Amino acid sequence: MLDLFDKAHVNVLKLRGYRGHRIETSAGQVHAISAKGRGGRDARALVVIHGLAAASHHYEGILEGARAFSSHVIGVDLLGHGGSDRPVVPSFAELERALVTSIDSVLDRLGEKKPAIVFGNSLGGAAAIRYASRRPERVAGLFLVAPGGAPMSVQERDALLASFTMGSQGEALQFVDALFLRPHPLRQALAWGTRRRFTDPSIRALLKAHAEVDVLTHDEVRGLPMPARIIWGGADRILPESGLRFFEQSLPPLAKLEVVPHYGHVPQFGHGPELLDRLHRFVASLANWPPRPATLEAR
Repeated sequence: MLDLFDKAHVNVLKLRGYRGHRIETSAGQVHAISAKGRGGRDARALVVIHGLAAASHHYEGILEGARAFSSHVIGVDLLGHGGSDRPVVPSFAELERALVTSIDSVLDRLGEKKPAIVFGNSLGGAAAIRYASRRPERVAGLFLVAPGGAPMSVQERDALLASFTMGSQGEALQFVDALFLRPHPLRQALAWGTRRRFTDPSIRALLKAHAEVDVLTHDEVRGLPMPARIIWGGADRILPESGLRFFEQSLPPLAKLEVVPHYGHVPQFGHGPELLDRLHRFVASLANWPPRPATLEAR
């Protein structure tokens, strides 16, 4: 359930033309928001999948900015997050199944016939890859920012999970500082909000289940048939460098990976316009994707 602050944020988005959606899945109801874009007749929908302990409305900058070049923008709250249900014992498998159902449902409700662009950050990056692998016919391109899901050593996994345990404001500040290249001017408020979200029982249960999650495989990532752009922050202090090496070694044929030195783990906060420009250029590059059969025959 959304708290008062988050409800107010969602209500502000509704005043800007966003609609709320409730989608029934086998694991519970999933909440999503959508708004009509101004991209014109040939534009595609953009689906945004957030990271752990976040919600779709936290990506307002990406959603709002992308309205200029999209037919619709859609933000989906993963199970256990935002306005979606909180299963008693959530799992990543349930999260992924519900995500597929909810994205398909919203695209159908909006009448989107063309494949969409899917944006995923952190946990949302792993979820975007899983959606694309299960529904390749509905995905025109993947834009992944610091995607999670890469295999880790036991030591790396334990260190990552330990960073999510914030017993004090000081520990929460350390975590927030690790998200950015330089200290954020609102670091105290961000630390307070981050600590509160990571104490949510659903998030704690998801973290407890982390050891059982099926990580991405080289073949799963390498087999993605659509164009993809992977953005990795050179200043990312959340995910281990082994994650970057995994995606470098698993790069699909139509994917490019860019390491941006001044990006941390969440460049949409602090470098939003710059990241949005990268997204816009990627979307523009997909104008002729997928190739028409005649084009393929000509080759």
